[in-house]
This record gives sequence, structure tokens and C-alpha cells, in this order.
Amino acid sequence: MPSRKHNNATADYGASLTQGMVEQYLNEQQSKGLSPDTLKSYATALEKLQEFLGPDSTIYPGTIAAWQKKMQQDGYANSTINAHMSAANGLLRYLHRSDLAADMLDWTAAPSPEITRGEYLRLLQTARLMDNPRDYLLVKLLANTDIQLRDLAAVTVENVVTGHIPLAGNAPSLVYLPAVLRQELLEYARSQAIKSGPIFVGRGGKPVNRAVVTWVIQQLAEKARVAPEKATPRALHKLYQTIADGIRRDLEVQARQIYDNMLDTEQKTIGWKGG
Repeated sequence: MPSRKHNNATADYGASLTQGMVEQYLNEQQSKGLSPDTLKSYATALEKLQEFLGPDSTIYPGTIAAWQKKMQQDGYANSTINAHMSAANGLLRYLHRSDLAADMLDWTAAPSPEITRGEYLRLLQTARLMDNPRDYLLVKLLANTDIQLRDLAAVTVENVVTGHIPLAGNAPSLVYLPAVLRQELLEYARSQAIKSGPIFVGRGGKPVNRAVVTWVIQQLAEKARVAPEKATPRALHKLYQTIADGIRRDLEVQARQIYDNMLDTEQKTIGWKGG
């Protein structure tokens, strides 16, 4: 446990965070029986917190709330934000600095506005007018497949050629790429001299991160006159899910109608006739 003397020295202001403190906290959580998956998620969350803090590595009053707001702006899901907050608040309690913790997101908050298909098309049109194929493809990919930001690194030349992208998560799954998207992605890769690996990359050849993608969509939204709260990676993914769910419902209705028609036809020829 961290010493009380150290914490009292910073009790009236901020708390300096070191890698040693993080490791001590995680080791204690492990000794308490925290599952490996949860421990891993805590480690990831605290690593992101340290990135947010920067070289100063000090948590001041309001720092955790500011981190929460930054994650919202970057398009993180509420569940992910609350998981990160849980790790940070737990660490602060361990350091005897609960005064620096922040409240979790309220799950009862009103749902965020949904982007319409017409507004999505305006984003695409704006990207085309700006002659920006990368932004065009990012928006199109997120709005027309089950791919999310965490999966973008898997959108490689090799995977696009096969037509299937492996999705991140505990259960292995593949998402199918429509032919038109495969063609556009491969044409873009050729235009950028990308022969292998991730297609969406930034400086240094590293895959674009969540903040960059969110910023790209927001910039398009401003020029396309789409409300910024509608123009997020989550909103684009929800648009895809809404359309896909509707198509699945229609197909189920059609399948039942076809099956009923088949049984009606059979009934007319070999059905049991009572009398």
C-alpha cells in the first residue's frame, strides 16, 4: 500500500502517478482474485490514463472528469468509458485520493440523436467534393459494415482481398465486405502505394487512431451541415445496425411467406381430407 505520508503531502492539491503505483495497484487487485480479463482491461485503462496525463503524470481536481469528457469526444462507448473510470477511481481509492475521483456516466441519459441515411450521404458527398478518398472510405466503411474503430487495424490489403475482416472481441468472427467496398479500398491502397498491411494509416505508417477518425468525421460534418452530435463513429455504426436489422426482419417475413405458400401448395395435392 502507498504510504499515508506521501499522500498527505499532496492531499491539498494533485497526486503524482508513477508506473510503480499502477503496478502495485494491479498486483493488489490480482491478489484479491480479480479475473485475468478484468485485470487486463484495468491495465489498458490506466495506460490510457497515463497517456492522457502526459509527462506531468499528475492528477489534479477535475483531471479525471476532463479525461471522461475527452473519451466521449473521441467516440468511446459509454460502457468503455465507465470501465476506464472504474479503473481510475479504484486506483485513486488505493492511493487514498478519492477526492480526485469522478462520477460515472449516467446510463439513464437520453439517447444521442441518430444520423439519417440522407445525412450520411451528405458526408460522403462532401468527402468527394473535397477529393479526400480516405475520409470518404472511413465513413462508408463504418456506416455499411459491422466494423468499428477497434477493427480498423484489421482492414489490411490482405484481408480486403479475401473479402472478410476479422473483428476484435472474445468470440472470433468475420465481417463480409461488399464487392463495391472491396474494389474502392483496394483502389485506394494502390493509389497510396500500400501493398500490404493496414490501409488506413497516418504518419509513420501506423494505423489511424480513434481520435483521428472522430476528428475526420466531425470536420466533414461541419462542412456537410450535419449536427456534430450525429456525426460520430458510434452513430455511423448504429445506422448500419438499424438498416441491417430492418433487412433481416424483412427477410424473415419473406421466408415465412415462402414457407406458407409451399405448405399450401402441398396441401392441395397430398393434404389429409377429413369427412
